[in-house]
Amino acid sequence: METFTSQQIQALQEMVDEDRFSTGASHRELHRRDISPHEGKMPAGIIWPLTTQEVSQILTWCYANDVPVTPWGAGTSTEGNPVPAQGGLVVDLTRMDRILDIRPQDLQADVQPGVLRKELNRQTGQVGLFFPPDPGADASIGGMIANNASGVQTVATMIGSGLEAAALELLTPGLIELMNREKELNLPEVPSLFCEFHGISQAALQETADMARDLCQDCAATAFHYGVTEAERKDLWRARHEAWETIHRAHPGMETIIVDAAVPISGYPEMILFSQDLVDAHQVPGYVFGHAGDGNLHVVLAGDPEDTQVWSILESINQKIVRQAVELGGTCTGEHGVGIGKRQFMTLEHGAGYDLMLAIKTLVDPKGLMNPGKIFL
Repeated sequence: METFTSQQIQALQEMVDEDRFSTGASHRELHRRDISPHEGKMPAGIIWPLTTQEVSQILTWCYANDVPVTPWGAGTSTEGNPVPAQGGLVVDLTRMDRILDIRPQDLQADVQPGVLRKELNRQTGQVGLFFPPDPGADASIGGMIANNASGVQTVATMIGSGLEAAALELLTPGLIELMNREKELNLPEVPSLFCEFHGISQAALQETADMARDLCQDCAATAFHYGVTEAERKDLWRARHEAWETIHRAHPGMETIIVDAAVPISGYPEMILFSQDLVDAHQVPGYVFGHAGDGNLHVVLAGDPEDTQVWSILESINQKIVRQAVELGGTCTGEHGVGIGKRQFMTLEHGAGYDLMLAIKTLVDPKGLMNPGKIFL
């Protein structure tokens, strides 16, 4: 469905303020794709609700009129998750961006789905708290929840030691080389584990850093660099936070496939070596990194989507990495969600459980109108 009738347009216009519904070509085109290579069908219209009541009213109308509905967050997803596969109505939640309540005593916050991660941390920081998952992009909280977004033997040792790691991030030499070239970070171009720990004081963090250094040296680390102050911490994390943007800038005119898989942490070293060997064997631009603390692996592959031979190689690498992850007892998606890109692996990973999930989906969405074309083929 790529167009609405005049009666449908009038009905939707009556549900929200005049500036919160559009059938304009520019708005529709902006909601046709996320940052992935996946392209959807042109939606018939975009609507921006402000309240839960408006969302309920919109969905009730869509279901009564057989209109496909696709929710939209920040649009930073990498698997085509918010892309309208069947056109219809895109429900853009970016204006539902209110932080309703922050309860420091409960370590909880109530937010609307369009609240962005950085804004939540700005406000929670005023009461000495922060929201720890960090996918890199300034994603919406609703999108992060929907996609489980988070943010090499050393990893298992570190976690098993009892140290309270806030983040354990793996960067490989190829990616560090790009970052050094662009930002003059002067980091050693060797496999590196970026660690961040919780601590109530600088003295406590210093003690944790000393223990972490001993553990890393026991695991044959060749070097250990750390920073305890806020400024030092930010400098060390710049490289990881800007990884995807750095890769894109290094390969202008190319699109990327971002492999997202996760394995039990005991299988993480094997998964990293398998992926790097695969990239090296095919001699394509590819960068291996990931959230090592939860066994989450990313491989960013760059190429020209118009070159069918090259793109076929990239797709093949993606397939092989995902299948290896599942064989090691892992999952085809660690944090990017299923969307369009990973639906092909659902039967491989879940077997007969896939049919059960489809039955549950059909029970609550018998017409198949809610974000159709995702997860289930």
